[in-house]
Amino acid sequence: MKIYSSLSIFSKLFVVVIICTSFLIVSSTILSRENDIKIKKSYNTFSDNVNRLLDSLTLEEKIGQMTQLDSPIIMNTNSYHLNETSLYEGVNKFGVGNYFGSIFAGGPVDGKVGFTSRDWCNLINQIQNIAREASTTDTFIPILYGLDSIHGGNFVYDSTSFPHNFGLGATFNRSLIEESFAISTKDTRASGVPLFFGPVAGIGIQPLWPRYYETFSEDPYLASEMVKYAIYGIEGKEKNISSPVKCASCIKHFLGYPDPRSGKDRGNAWISERQLRQYFLPPFQVGIEEANSETLMINSGAINSIPVHSSKEILTDLLRNELNFQGVDFTDYGDLEKLVDFHHIASNLAEATKIAIDAGIDVSMVPLDYSFSEILYQLVSDNIIDESVIDNSCGRVLQLKEDLGLLDPSKQFCSIDSNEIKSVGSKEDKEVALQSMRESITLLKNNNILPLDVDNIDKVLVTGYCGDNLGCQNGGWSLYWQGTNDTFAFPYGTSVVDGIRTYTNRNINVEYKIGASFDSLINVDEVIAEAQDSDAIILVIGDPPEAEWFGDIDDLAFPHPQLELYDILAENVKAPIILVIFESRPRLINNAANADAILLGYLPGNDGGKAIAEIIFGDVNPSGVLPFTYPRTSGDILPYYHLYSDETNPLFEFGHGLSYTTFKYSNILFTFTSSKTYNYSDLLNENQPIGTVTIDIQNTGNRTGKLPVLMYISDIYRSVSPEVKMLKAFKKIELRSNEKATVSFDISSFDLTFIGRDNSRTIEAGQFVIQIGDLNTDFDLSIKNN
Repeated sequence: MKIYSSLSIFSKLFVVVIICTSFLIVSSTILSRENDIKIKKSYNTFSDNVNRLLDSLTLEEKIGQMTQLDSPIIMNTNSYHLNETSLYEGVNKFGVGNYFGSIFAGGPVDGKVGFTSRDWCNLINQIQNIAREASTTDTFIPILYGLDSIHGGNFVYDSTSFPHNFGLGATFNRSLIEESFAISTKDTRASGVPLFFGPVAGIGIQPLWPRYYETFSEDPYLASEMVKYAIYGIEGKEKNISSPVKCASCIKHFLGYPDPRSGKDRGNAWISERQLRQYFLPPFQVGIEEANSETLMINSGAINSIPVHSSKEILTDLLRNELNFQGVDFTDYGDLEKLVDFHHIASNLAEATKIAIDAGIDVSMVPLDYSFSEILYQLVSDNIIDESVIDNSCGRVLQLKEDLGLLDPSKQFCSIDSNEIKSVGSKEDKEVALQSMRESITLLKNNNILPLDVDNIDKVLVTGYCGDNLGCQNGGWSLYWQGTNDTFAFPYGTSVVDGIRTYTNRNINVEYKIGASFDSLINVDEVIAEAQDSDAIILVIGDPPEAEWFGDIDDLAFPHPQLELYDILAENVKAPIILVIFESRPRLINNAANADAILLGYLPGNDGGKAIAEIIFGDVNPSGVLPFTYPRTSGDILPYYHLYSDETNPLFEFGHGLSYTTFKYSNILFTFTSSKTYNYSDLLNENQPIGTVTIDIQNTGNRTGKLPVLMYISDIYRSVSPEVKMLKAFKKIELRSNEKATVSFDISSFDLTFIGRDNSRTIEAGQFVIQIGDLNTDFDLSIKNN
């Protein structure tokens, strides 16, 4: 990662003008600072072919390449069949170059649950053929189609289901992330869809926020690594996105989206520039500079009352000039209209369009009419917006299409007979997904109850609505936008009760009683009766599926009936209670924290019940650890990297996760790479190696286990109050019983930097503490010419 001196991106937003003289003083300060700072300027260079194509287009055709419309506008009403007339009009009259979404996003259509990969391929080929007929350009420019493949190809009916991102974050396994996203991408591209809306690069810091489960972690470094390897899976490390198994990634949502003050989706965030740069920016910076994501989606919300879609400081000064992002940026759904009726910063759509274009958007996800095309054409015709701005945005879209191979007439968009189509939903792919579930599921508590010995029990009771429901395991963005509680809608899958029955081969009595739904207790007397002679009770609680603002909540506690069912069981039965949690965010479990064992499944996907059963009975040794801090109370939701002055008492710490074996840490040692004294400018601008820390880890238990080894660094004193610790490195290792390994981590100067009082990255001399497991060591850094 490169280290930048930082232009104050919010300086112009925070200036309060009292009198003209104060305005001149402040403006002068800003200008002098800008002149002193070297910032990368974004100059898009397009291929000769793209430049020729761009020169041949009319203004209407250029604007069409900046327009993105949702699938219902080109489908027949209440039908999953293409409306050829509507598509023809969109391309012929407005030059529309981009479509997205599934007609099944809202649920089943005309008795059909979803499109298979072959259905999608047929549809995309049909779309491209009609678009070719309708095209007014000298050279046909194919449609760029995009899908939200949030956890697997979730809108491709026969695709493989993977855990949602925060569950993948719990694996701490980079290669597994890359492989998981590679499979999701293969299924998406095989279906004829080359634009992959993901991964989410926001950090999960506000547990009330309904899109929490789409993030990888509350931690900036873990999120950055997961984002990087997700992009590698989507685009390939060699960046051959024209490959039939690769897509263009779209990191989202830039910037500050996950921390709305209200906890509600698309709400206003209160984030200082220093915090924005310290915590929220790094995953995007890594996604752009290290993984080279081709596209980006913008935050629908606002930061400090400035809607991001209106912020030139964020979308041009920061994104284009400082981060040197060369790709295409997309608005989110209907976000120009939101500047009028949601954010109230524009009185009409024409004003909103000018604000957003001036800020730096490339493509408007309109999504269901041609207003953007008509308004933008008029703004350019009236010389309110310069056509060169349109050329830049259109050129970026055309360059993306060329890079994806869409402009190559010799390439097929997709084929229903391709090997890629034939591999969708394969046994091999499902095994990778199952492995991601096994490494994700986190054992939070175990009073020597797990694993259960199948040879020493006669009866198990599974209770809770989510114990036999695939919707609870999948959450939102599963078949449909909001997901579904209809287990029978899923093409395959294993609920918890089915997983346990299959694992035990029905050699023990496995009973299932609902006991409680999201809103009420159900036949509790029957549950108590079955529990009396059970050897173990598995209580499965969960969230109803939801996505975006439909998931807004006012209470972080689980729906009360599920927790009440726990209280009734704890009071009336003697058998140990194993609590299994499926959730879209860390919800309060109150008294259920007293369960004898607790497994957090996150949102594991279709086969989550199989992975849960394998862990309960010990075939799989759990190795997932929390990628976020699990709160005990609703008033204490600080991340683990709080300040020394903060008081917090979470239920479970970030990085917590138990195993069926034990690990011992010993012999932690830090050694400097060379000198103990460094030049300030070298440390800041060249990312100097500082030293190496080594530690011995031994598996002292009686079975093989995997362990994420986490290295934290604490800055004891500095000019900005430091966090108690920050994750700086991790490795996942596997050790056999009694096996011992030495793990080493290199520490660079960047690991010791922070965003200072002037909102620039800096580094200061002093004492630093390294923590790995239950051990720590320290070192003193000396700096000259500071």
